[in-house]
Amino acid sequence: MPPSIQEKVDELGEDATRTVQQLGGDTLTTIQKAAGDTVRTLQQANGDVFATVQQAGEDAITTTHKAAGDVAETYVKAWRDVGEQGKRSFDDAVDAGEATKHFVENQAKADFEALNKAAKRFEDGKVVDAMWGLGMDPLKSGEENFAKATQESKVISAAAATAAAAYGGPAGAAAYAAWSTYRQTGNADMALRAGLLAAVTSQTGSSIGQMPTGTAGEIIKKAAMAGAAGGVAIAAAGGDEQAIKDGFLKSAGAVLVQGGTEKLKAYSPEANDAYEIAQCISARDVDCLSNTTWARDAKGKILYDETGKPRIDTSEIDPDNYIGKWSQVDPQSVEGQVNAIIAQTSKLPKTEAIPILDNKWVLTWTLGKERHIKKERPTVVLTYVGDDPPFVSTVTYGDAATEASQPPPEDARPDTGDKLVAYYEKPADRKRVIDAFEKNSIEYTKLDYVGLEHTKTLSNALICGPNTRVADLKKVAFSLMRAGVDIKYIGTKSTNKPGQISVLNLQRKKLTINTPNITRKQVNELTTCPAALKNY
Repeated sequence: MPPSIQEKVDELGEDATRTVQQLGGDTLTTIQKAAGDTVRTLQQANGDVFATVQQAGEDAITTTHKAAGDVAETYVKAWRDVGEQGKRSFDDAVDAGEATKHFVENQAKADFEALNKAAKRFEDGKVVDAMWGLGMDPLKSGEENFAKATQESKVISAAAATAAAAYGGPAGAAAYAAWSTYRQTGNADMALRAGLLAAVTSQTGSSIGQMPTGTAGEIIKKAAMAGAAGGVAIAAAGGDEQAIKDGFLKSAGAVLVQGGTEKLKAYSPEANDAYEIAQCISARDVDCLSNTTWARDAKGKILYDETGKPRIDTSEIDPDNYIGKWSQVDPQSVEGQVNAIIAQTSKLPKTEAIPILDNKWVLTWTLGKERHIKKERPTVVLTYVGDDPPFVSTVTYGDAATEASQPPPEDARPDTGDKLVAYYEKPADRKRVIDAFEKNSIEYTKLDYVGLEHTKTLSNALICGPNTRVADLKKVAFSLMRAGVDIKYIGTKSTNKPGQISVLNLQRKKLTINTPNITRKQVNELTTCPAALKNY
């Protein structure tokens, strides 16, 4: 079992209730203390381990996946302190059922000839290009975390090769690879990348670098993105492999892309560049609401005319070919129970929603709610939420307990502070900050907040005193980030107590700053307390 999970199990003590279930060759263990945290571990016959920690009274779930022979992956999914109304606003904004209902209503009133206008194709292209870049860049660039790179490469390459051989066309290959990878790992971003790579491999027979340009390339991107999003959604909803071909793809594989609504602004006011209109992309067709498909060969590859443009299939369309049938693994079966545990890895707590693509997008779905899937109604929705969503969604590689590792030799000076942290308490923080300190054994001094303007503000800055060890700074920063505290600024002040870190609120013109958060990567790269680390 990963050390961080074993440590949590040990904390629950011998008096915790333990329940053990045999799921075929897998073992599911649930450990819970009355009114306390809950730990669930799934030890699979192949040596993989999935473990989840649900903290009592908190909207946060930590999942650790340790594949046999690989490093552990730790996923943290939590809600920020946005209140119940903030969560309801988010749920309303990303609700797949409402989004597809409104889309269908609006399109029924529209001029269908306008759907094929150049302006719409251009808007679709901008959206797909943005998502394609976020999804594919990690596959094209050098990865700093070698363990992460090799681990993902192994899983993604295997899924992509199998999908390309079995499914042929880009949409089907993308859907299968994404579905297979998500069921195996629970990692939505990894599954999405597997789908995109499978789509390219199936169409070009080679690498990403051989992607065609122009119209041909855009069509492959659109089919790949829709197929991959559908594959993740099918797996998350408990669908089986048949649901890919006979369900999602048969009904045209329609994916709705949306953002920029008033409800979105209610929880993410900084998302000023959100897309203002709802768009629909199809894994199968020229457009979501047309019956026009691309001509394909026997293996599903898109065919092109003598000018290099994709050919349109002009054969008569049978309407029955556009009614998909949903099928799923029995949720009460051994396979269904195991799949449900793995599928929860990337989902936000208490919500059927998955953050993807650097947390700028959220994936939701209506799959699994009806037996038949009609062409006119998209079943998967991608909502753009910008750079400041109301949730925390992170994944780290290696034992999470080693994030704040021992300082390098040149930074091994003694701690000269009596207490590591001076926390200027703020009512709006509730117990998040203090709980983070106590959970991670961080000594702190609690100070009263100063001035009425601080009564409703949140802690958002860390200030080092002279000679503060960078390892101590990282430990405090990572602990707060895991608790859902947004850190906007890290700096150093010579008049602060030596060796100590102040946790306070940073304002500008008496207003709390609302700039992009400092990232875990930025903190991890620090070699000393910075003079001023900020993203503005």
